[in-house]
Amino acid sequence: MNSPESPADIFFKKIVVLKQGKHTLQFRVSQELFSSHEVDTGTKFLLRTLGGIEIGRKILDIGCGYGPIGLTLKWQDKQRIVHLVDRDALAVAFTRQNAKLNRLSDVATYGSLGYGAVRDTDFDLIASNIPGKISAETLRHFLLDGRYYLNPDGLIAVVVVNPLRQIVSEILGSASEATILLEQVSSRYTVFHYRFTGQRLSEPATNQVLDIYQRDMMRVTAGKHTFPMQTARGLPEFNQLGHHTRLLLKGIANEQGSTISRVLAFNPGQGHAALAAWHLYQPEQLILVDRDLLSLHFTRHNLLQNGCPAERIVTQHQVGITVGQTINRIIGVLRGTEGLKGATWMMEQAAAQLGQNGRILTAANSHLITQLTTHLPEQVKVIERKRHKGNSLIVLANP
Repeated sequence: MNSPESPADIFFKKIVVLKQGKHTLQFRVSQELFSSHEVDTGTKFLLRTLGGIEIGRKILDIGCGYGPIGLTLKWQDKQRIVHLVDRDALAVAFTRQNAKLNRLSDVATYGSLGYGAVRDTDFDLIASNIPGKISAETLRHFLLDGRYYLNPDGLIAVVVVNPLRQIVSEILGSASEATILLEQVSSRYTVFHYRFTGQRLSEPATNQVLDIYQRDMMRVTAGKHTFPMQTARGLPEFNQLGHHTRLLLKGIANEQGSTISRVLAFNPGQGHAALAAWHLYQPEQLILVDRDLLSLHFTRHNLLQNGCPAERIVTQHQVGITVGQTINRIIGVLRGTEGLKGATWMMEQAAAQLGQNGRILTAANSHLITQLTTHLPEQVKVIERKRHKGNSLIVLANP
């Protein structure tokens, strides 16, 4: 069903099933996505509460993961129009594969950070399994900003872990136009069904990523440059740098003065390495590639705030780092959770795009880097390795 290079193959773990009456839906899952052991109890609970009620034909599954809520609702009525969105491009890739696996067509699956990139309005139902670890601001966005995407009689149905039950009740209770229709509690989860009364506004009161996710300002030093950064909730290294990032910044600073016209920054996180590359290299083009839309949004914002012209910044929300261009410098931190298979795949893609005299600077925990050095593609070799407190940076170049 997939090419060997497909993200849904590289990160595939197993198939899990969800029984619906006499039928069974199948879902390809990844260790990188929520509930990879089985379809979680909260999702099943939410789906049960929707059984037997009229929920309409147009549905939005926000934060879809690998797709069990939206695809199950589509399977129950093939005439439904279903949008499934997630901030993680890997979730989007697996949801698309699972739609095909269950022979479901006319399913729209794409990336969106919250409601920020939802492509339609007038949904009859918005459904979500809300993450257990979520800030109050982000939770409020998930709960209340859906009103701008509902039809006047539309329903929102969410499931949350019980520690969030009280704050959800308070948020909905403080919204004068929200009416709770159902609050059903199990041993671990609570499901809320609610509607909004009154005139529907056409524009969200808050639709800016920075307003919802922004944390604090921090200052970062690379070489002789110190620069400010806006940090985000939901991303690591918001108050201090990890050892792998420190190694990467030093590696970038060591190459200051080189003529580097095109830089690709992968897994940019808060944007530390991309900002260092901008200040130290001043490239003509800076390509940001990541699975995580939140990381891309904040890295781009920080580059703009540090004087990088918008026309020099390219963002690509995807799994893997193939961008179809020749790159002079490829920089980034490998995700340890993606393992050796994921790291090797990333370096194969990086090597295939590396220009003459180009270099790849990548950092991770030392165990993963040591494994990776024995699985590198033939196009590159290690020309330098630095270690610090269980982490390593390697610099790769054309032989």
